[in-house]
Amino acid sequence: MAQALKKEAQIVSTPMSAAIAYAAMGWHVLPVRPGSKVPLIERWQERATCDVHAIRDWWQKWPKAGIGVHCGSSGLAVIDVDPRNGGTATIDAMQVERGFLWDQDCAIARTGGGGWHYVFSAPEGIRLPGKLGPGVDLLNGDRYFIVEPTVHPVTGRAYRWDGPHPANMPPLPALPEVWWTSADAPTVASPDAWDPLADFGPDHLEDTPANRRRVKSALDALSADIDYPEWRNIVFSVLSTGVTDAADMARKWSEASDRFEDRTFELLVRSFREERRHGGALIGPGSLFRAAKEAGWTDPKKAEKGASGKRFDVIPAHAFARAAPVSWLVRDLLQRDGLGVIFGEAGSGKSFLALDLSTAIASGQEWRGLAVEAGRVVYIAAEGAGGFRKRLQAISDAQGLQLEGLALGVIADVPNFLTDDDKAIAEAVTAAGGAVLITIDTLASVTPGGNENSGEDMGEVIARCKRLQSETGAFVMLVHHSGKDASRGARGWSGLRAAVDVEIEVTRTGEDRIARVSKQKDGEDGGQFPFRLKTVDVGADTDGNPVTSCVVEHVDNVPTTEGGDRKPCRPKGKNQRIVFEVVEKFGPCSVDEVLSTAANHMIKDPQSRTDKRRDRAREALEALIVGKFLVQENAVIRLDGGDSPEWDAGIDDGKPEFEGAL
Repeated sequence: MAQALKKEAQIVSTPMSAAIAYAAMGWHVLPVRPGSKVPLIERWQERATCDVHAIRDWWQKWPKAGIGVHCGSSGLAVIDVDPRNGGTATIDAMQVERGFLWDQDCAIARTGGGGWHYVFSAPEGIRLPGKLGPGVDLLNGDRYFIVEPTVHPVTGRAYRWDGPHPANMPPLPALPEVWWTSADAPTVASPDAWDPLADFGPDHLEDTPANRRRVKSALDALSADIDYPEWRNIVFSVLSTGVTDAADMARKWSEASDRFEDRTFELLVRSFREERRHGGALIGPGSLFRAAKEAGWTDPKKAEKGASGKRFDVIPAHAFARAAPVSWLVRDLLQRDGLGVIFGEAGSGKSFLALDLSTAIASGQEWRGLAVEAGRVVYIAAEGAGGFRKRLQAISDAQGLQLEGLALGVIADVPNFLTDDDKAIAEAVTAAGGAVLITIDTLASVTPGGNENSGEDMGEVIARCKRLQSETGAFVMLVHHSGKDASRGARGWSGLRAAVDVEIEVTRTGEDRIARVSKQKDGEDGGQFPFRLKTVDVGADTDGNPVTSCVVEHVDNVPTTEGGDRKPCRPKGKNQRIVFEVVEKFGPCSVDEVLSTAANHMIKDPQSRTDKRRDRAREALEALIVGKFLVQENAVIRLDGGDSPEWDAGIDDGKPEFEGAL
């Protein structure tokens, strides 16, 4: 008896020794992030293992990690009872008809959330159901369950074997046939009867990007300007979800009210944790979703499951108007989630600017005086790890940033966004702790062999970028090149600009550079951020030659030329030059005057049945406005940077400078 007790004490002494003990039983284990139920490794379905060396490596890297056991590779089937969702009543009714589970000689564990695990060996060659009834799941195949001595992320209580440890038991019996073939087994409610609150007892949610977006979506539907008891309940409900950043989400939502006090909020969070630590029964996630639903919110999960059988919902105007304002990652520049592009010609400094923005967010420092929401950043350095390594060293030295501890991760491989590599990126980002910003440098590098001018190829790439954004909840920023005609914007497919939420163009005049916000869906465009590149010595090569890189050096003034105020260079495209010269020579004109005059000076295609010159003029005009060559004020078109010069007809000798010119 003493030996058995000693053996069990060794099994649970540390997470590493416990994981090794499970592996010795043939159970395939995986490390789980402390404070959640999320695996710490990507592709855990394939990598869960019994290999002692791999297990030692994992727990040496994450000594406080919890332990998950992969059901399929371990040959296990686990009846998981969740009392918060009605599991107790369901399992009691089932046991009356099928026999009591504790009589089956299975391993029994008490979960940290107050539920039960009944562990059996899985019957061979049988496809098992995933759910036995309300609050009762049958974990098998590519699912995993948490085991002792892991601590529950919300209650703080440890998972414990109720009775002998499985290592001290005979081989586990197979799941009795009656538990997976009974015709009168309780069934899951049909999608039409699905209750969006049924998944949310007062315990917690699984910590996934989808659930984090779900919580934020519900909060966005609610006003924070409410009485204290109602506010307290919503905050408690958000905290009870157990998802990453729950407290930060609750704080940001609360700060929208003029009544917000930091001290009151901190005391509320502390009281919540104390109650949970002592097993107090607080409200759960359901309270948040119920309040949001009453305010007109549509649960994304409900839409997925087709609960109402409707694809669209009509939201009352008063409920829609109460939605929270835009949540900013960088105030008035990058919203909390979305898709953006930074583009410029080779040598413009666009990649340096992208890294400068990324490190500001990773460190939580203001960027050009704009408030920043600090968070983890993942930078995909697809154009070369060596050069990016030097840039990191340079920005660390120049800004005094400590790279160790900086919330910035690097992916040095080159994913292919013409395939489903975005899924692998999402898994890697989630396994690393999530991210608020994913920077992809460059778009061309992650689309090898793709046709940048093809709407089909680029449409698929943009769809995958948006899927990556959806899966991770991060803002996805693409770094891209300008086209041959820089005045026409980013290179390739014209639909790129329409697809992104933010577009930032980087231009260069000598050593002076400007980042211009040429599109901002949720704010004002036109913002300008001048900068230069500063050379930084980052060491020496093997021959003793100095190695340098550059960092962004922000300046206050918009670059000027020696002749005075900087004027836009002349456009290069033939049609754009025609339109530009109309405004330059005739002065401010109406849109119709510009289009008519420019079209008259364009050559008509003799093989075309229709005259498309005015359409070409309109396309050129739009490109010139986007490229900041021209400005439209009300119905008047003029040169950017001041009034158009008056044109003296006597100066023109009537000889065009190029074919089709004035």
